[in-house]
Amino acid sequence: MVDTKNGGSPLATPVTDLISGTAAGITICLTGHPFDTVKVRLQTQPSGANRLFRNGLDCALQTVRKEGSRALYKGLGSPLLTVPLVNAVVFSSYEHGKRLFASPDMTLTRSQIVLAGTYSGFVNSFVVGPVELVKARLQIQYNAPPSKSTYKGPLDCVLKILRSRGWRGLFKGMVPTILREIPAYASQFLVYEFLKDYLLRRSGKKALPNMT
Repeated sequence: MVDTKNGGSPLATPVTDLISGTAAGITICLTGHPFDTVKVRLQTQPSGANRLFRNGLDCALQTVRKEGSRALYKGLGSPLLTVPLVNAVVFSSYEHGKRLFASPDMTLTRSQIVLAGTYSGFVNSFVVGPVELVKARLQIQYNAPPSKSTYKGPLDCVLKILRSRGWRGLFKGMVPTILREIPAYASQFLVYEFLKDYLLRRSGKKALPNMT
């Protein structure tokens, strides 16, 4: 049981959550994007005799050798620019979920935390779905000069998808995105609340400092 009245899980810390979440998100983007590029290229390459890469290491080495090290960061713009938006949606929808599912005395059980996290993941899917679609399309532009690339950047990619497929084209692949986001955020916030409650009990304080 987490008490939201006595610091265990404050219902409104939007500025702190947004700043810390954005900083973490930018760090994850910068460090993890090359691995994501390799993953996307392996997932989308032809199969059988026409495959382009033997494994992840071969994909990374070929990408750097043929396109330069910057190619590992193709498609970084859309997730990097939307980190504040994604975190605003995640934390605001989680706070809204806590209000929806909290007990009348404003305490939260583990099940209610999972429900709030599930709600947050569902809402966030409609933000990250289009962002990741644009990212992936830019990542699989192989060794093409800008003048011959299908997309010149994130905005050009969005506009071309809208012109060719309409707004629904931005939401292709939403079902697997939702199935990924729901358990991810349900478990993330359950661990988050558990650790926060543990640190509060250990410190004997009513609220944790912002840097904790």
